[in-house]
Amino acid sequence: MNLSVLGATALSGSIVIPSSKSHSIRTLLLAALANGSSTVQRVLTCDDTHAARELIKSLGAHEHITGEDSSSVTLSIQGRGDVSLGGSFHTGNSGITTHFFLALAAVLADPKQSIEISCGEQMKQRPVRALLDVLRSGGVSIECLEESDRLPIRIHGRLSGGSLSVDGSSSQYVSALLFALPLCPTDSMLRVRNLCERPYVALTATYLDEQ
Repeated sequence: MNLSVLGATALSGSIVIPSSKSHSIRTLLLAALANGSSTVQRVLTCDDTHAARELIKSLGAHEHITGEDSSSVTLSIQGRGDVSLGGSFHTGNSGITTHFFLALAAVLADPKQSIEISCGEQMKQRPVRALLDVLRSGGVSIECLEESDRLPIRIHGRLSGGSLSVDGSSSQYVSALLFALPLCPTDSMLRVRNLCERPYVALTATYLDEQ
């Protein structure tokens, strides 16, 4: 194709950036854990974000749709603030939602209760050993209920922080811990081996810097 551009007309106007699953789920979780009401714009409409929205409702957050288009919604979310968790939770087949919630549940667990985390059949086939190993090294008791190193699991105890090390071959494990560790009662040092998918970890760090 040959194109000819005539003149020197200046470009002007505005564009709407397509919604992102990675941004949407991170923002939903932050809004659910925050005190008060948050407005989250252009949350992508897809199976993964639906799983995240159902999860935050089970945490006690409330959402209200204030706008929508063919691919996204704008939500007003009333967060729970300080959360102490117990009971059963389902994360669907969303990897981001599942991995982030595994780390958050270990930090927010009620010491007097256990937490059971289940997921969809596809997600059950994905091993989560590297993330479970980190949580166990921090003193959390984790029982795999069906198959070793896979969900569903039962969590006892609470991660308090400290020095932890994680295999970074999945950036979601690193990001999950970055989300959870600031909620620990003591300071934490996270060492990452074999870090992959650096842009996604940088994205998580950006969200943390803005809080």
